[in-house]
Amino acid sequence: MMAPFGSGQQRALAMLVAAGGNGLTQQFLAGCHLGADTVADLIEKGFASLTHEKVRGGSKMVEVGKVRITEAGRKALDREG
Repeated sequence: MMAPFGSGQQRALAMLVAAGGNGLTQQFLAGCHLGADTVADLIEKGFASLTHEKVRGGSKMVEVGKVRITEAGRKALDREG
């Protein structure tokens, strides 16, 4: 049976599970060598979601993209287990 996602995507989902409800920023995932294509594919498949949030960065408010795992992503990761 073919995996629903590649090893990079599986690693990203595992990281998102570990992050809990807060998710991870796109910048953090990129810093972990998980490219935008990897994350975009997870979102397109419904395994992850992306929201834009404003957070305080020093004295400024900045907008960041937060990636969170979806229930479908959790189930797919469990199946791959």
